[in-house]
Amino acid sequence: MQAYRELAEQRRAKSSQFSAVQHTLLTKRKVKRRSELCLAEVQQLPEETVSYKAVGRMFIACPLPSIKQELTSMITKAEEDIAAAEPQEKYLEREIQAIDKDLEKLADEQDEKRQADK
Repeated sequence: MQAYRELAEQRRAKSSQFSAVQHTLLTKRKVKRRSELCLAEVQQLPEETVSYKAVGRMFIACPLPSIKQELTSMITKAEEDIAAAEPQEKYLEREIQAIDKDLEKLADEQDEKRQADK
């Protein structure tokens, strides 16, 4: 019974970590997609276009190349974060599957033990 509790606790912990990694991936993918869309729109504008950057509740005049550079760096950062989190997601998924198999094996052993006791 103690082994079952330990495995169940490990599964809860790994599932929590897995959910956090999935949330991170989802957020980073959204940021990347939104930045790509904004950059595509900004690329169409002439370089002399007056542009503004949101700062809190205000807008500040900002040169268009600076905005393009910022969007490009946001895309690059999101790609790096996604690349770092994807292996972690796969690892946690494999760990959860392994724990599930161990739990099933433990349950089967308990069933066999009960059958033998009858």
